[in-house]
Amino acid sequence: MSAKEIINEIVGLDEKISDLMNRFEDIPIGERIAALSVICDEVMKSIGPDDRVPMLLVRATDMVSTLEKDAALILSRGLDHPNLDIRQLSGEALLALGDGVVAEILPAVDNALEAGGHAAQEMPFILALMDDPEASGQIVRFLDLEDSDAVVAAIEALAELGDPDTVPALTRLADDKRAVTIEGEDDEDLLDWTVGKLAMEAVEMIGVEEEE
Repeated sequence: MSAKEIINEIVGLDEKISDLMNRFEDIPIGERIAALSVICDEVMKSIGPDDRVPMLLVRATDMVSTLEKDAALILSRGLDHPNLDIRQLSGEALLALGDGVVAEILPAVDNALEAGGHAAQEMPFILALMDDPEASGQIVRFLDLEDSDAVVAAIEALAELGDPDTVPALTRLADDKRAVTIEGEDDEDLLDWTVGKLAMEAVEMIGVEEEE
């Protein structure tokens, strides 16, 4: 096949995809939500922790992002998957969906709090990447979880944001003796800390940023 033939083939496929997407959007929203929800769930169940993410899930995730409603809730299911690439795919899709507005992905935040596990550990960092003053207030909610890994994620995300309004919530964890392990400065050494010590470290970092 020549270069010109390949180009013509690609253009033809693009036109066909565009036509199919238009036809898909003409389908009632309830049917679109149900179909994409089933596809995403079925594909994710078939993927192991170390498997590659199939193109079907990538395409379905893109299509979920076009839904007028329930998109955030469907995308959030991928945050609790043991496969890191799926969690990353879901997180990036949520960021794009939210477009810097936390309210747009609030169902996903609520779902992460309820689901716990990977979802609760990923969501604070997703919120920290959103350019919305409401982000820090939502991250604070994760400080109350029993999962120390999720709490650590929330502490680290709040330290990154540097919002002084979150200091009282962090300070309440000062006496929390739960042991946590974090990476050292050289990314190789592991340090044994407590939730309380990490929280107070975050308070100090926020203080420095506030003075600057």
